Amino acid sequence: MTFRRPPTEPLPHLYSPTAERALLAALLLDSDTCWAENVATLVQPGDFMLDELRFAYRAALWLRERDILVTVPTLAWALEQMGLIGQTDGLTNGTESWLVGIVAEWYTAVGSSAHARIIADYSRRRGMIRSAEAMAQEALGPSAPAVPINARPEYQNELEP
Repeated sequence: MTFRRPPTEPLPHLYSPTAERALLAALLLDSDTCWAENVATLVQPGDFMLDELRFAYRAALWLRERDILVTVPTLAWALEQMGLIGQTDGLTNGTESWLVGIVAEWYTAVGSSAHARIIADYSRRRGMIRSAEAMAQEALGPSAPAVPINARPEYQNELEP
């Protein structure tokens, strides 16, 4: 049995765009509460799967280090100062509108630590899979073709007989 189509997406359910967007909205609505709930210790920028949200969270931490309140204008300014505008499709000259759209989805900062825990958990699980892939590659030897774990049949849509 050979695969017709290699996987191009991450394993299913190994990130939550909803939790990532909800946490960013919470920071924009009430960053003081988020920081008080230890969000900064629960989740790191690298835990975010989506680049634009990872960069926005990095910029929020940058603002925190400078004791600047996280708001739509300050976060957009921080992204610009850090040279992150234009690095992804979401972060363009219309970044403020994009941030307002995220806030409009959520309207609340309630649950920010729960959202942070979800993001961190998915990140930890993705890390475990990367480690397992590296271990499998090492066990197979350097001449073996790299086969990611998500190439297993249960993660494929179509199989050749």
